[in-house]
Amino acid sequence: MAASSTLTQQPPTKATPCNRLFIAACRAFDFAYDTVAGNHGELTKALLEGLDCSHRDEVTAAHLINTIQEKLTATTQEPLVFSSGGKISLTFNREYPKHLAPPGTKMSVQRLGLF
Repeated sequence: MAASSTLTQQPPTKATPCNRLFIAACRAFDFAYDTVAGNHGELTKALLEGLDCSHRDEVTAAHLINTIQEKLTATTQEPLVFSSGGKISLTFNREYPKHLAPPGTKMSVQRLGLF
């Protein structure tokens, strides 16, 4: 059976840099925990807090990883986090950063709200 082209990716080359961020709640043999309120898991709570950019202009992968580690130190849950490549911008609070906007475009990105 041939693999679907939408599911496969070619490995990055020097001409096409690739930044990646992988986050899993836990390993297959560990446990992921719910919050006391039971609305969602501990990792989801940390992710939502880390992605909130109401007090900063930009949230990067590095900031999100630091927030996850900080929020989950009080629990026994150990998420699996892997990051490679360069800086990854995840959310923006104000106007789209000029260094990332395509030339000649004006874009505005609204901050993420909690759901």
